[in-house]
Amino acid sequence: MVLTPDLRIQSERLRTKARYDLRRFLYQRPYSKNGKALDARWFFRKIDAEEMGPPKLERLELILAIKEFLETKLESGGSISTIEGYLATLQLFFDFFNNKEGVTLKNLEVSYLEYCEGLFIRSNQANSTLKKSSAYGYAAKLSAIFGEILEIPVSIELINRTRLPYVHTANKAVSRKADKQNLEDTTQMGCFLVDLVSGITIKKIYGELPFKIPIRNNANQTNEVTLSLNSFRSKKINLLTVSRESLTSRERDAVKKIMEPRLEVDSIEGTKRHYFVSLRIQAEFLIFIAQTGMNVSQARALKRINFKYKPLGENWEIKTFKHRRAGEVSFKIYKSYKPFIEEHLKFIESFFS
Repeated sequence: MVLTPDLRIQSERLRTKARYDLRRFLYQRPYSKNGKALDARWFFRKIDAEEMGPPKLERLELILAIKEFLETKLESGGSISTIEGYLATLQLFFDFFNNKEGVTLKNLEVSYLEYCEGLFIRSNQANSTLKKSSAYGYAAKLSAIFGEILEIPVSIELINRTRLPYVHTANKAVSRKADKQNLEDTTQMGCFLVDLVSGITIKKIYGELPFKIPIRNNANQTNEVTLSLNSFRSKKINLLTVSRESLTSRERDAVKKIMEPRLEVDSIEGTKRHYFVSLRIQAEFLIFIAQTGMNVSQARALKRINFKYKPLGENWEIKTFKHRRAGEVSFKIYKSYKPFIEEHLKFIESFFS
């Protein structure tokens, strides 16, 4: 039997299920006579009985990186359904290369583009069973996974290097039940944004990393989301739990390198902590859009100058001068939102005076 590292996704949130064992990506997925993929439990029994042939060990480094990515997503509060969606899409990706040249971490970018070209060709064939929207969805999920593994900036993400177009879907009429569900989802989204803004404080941005943010859910229970930087994904993260005396000099250097960006700082200049500032500002921006009803382009064009508040019943009418229009721009907010917008302006002033 070939010995391989433990490829099961480790998380307290997961129950022991075969679907979270990434060993399946080392072998060609078997199918039954009716064309359906073999049940995962039988699949792993065949692996353990060495009935699947030799594993594709050239994939091992890539699969370990995928395992680390998925565990980090779970640790950071990602949903289990999202992880399962990633796994299903990854299975299709590896199936594509079963009878082709081996896919590895080193040739991952080229392999991704080859797979996406295959999706493009299939989705554009006459009477194709693969919808263009599905093809784009598969490619987008893989782009998110592989982009983080390869540390590719979002501005040049992998999906933008393919010929797969984003497919706009038409809005459909909704029932009362669906409309109620949409309202509940919107409320939950609003609570999440408020929790995010409240949790990303100036003190935490300058403080030790990672830090946790309490997030409410539909059942009025509080979960925690962990925020950190790229070092949180380090392959040598397990060294932090080992006593210093038992480490080699090289391992101590690795620990020092991991800890450096986590220590409290006096300035975020030259660090990656601008990520936290950007994340909070994005959340604030979405709250502002919801509160004012302004469109995105209008809101983005607003300048950070003194706002004039005028009481208007249960609302505040806010006026601000806009040079291009040579006049005042006004919008309305609920009175309860005024402290939030003033706190937002103070937060921005702390980092962009």
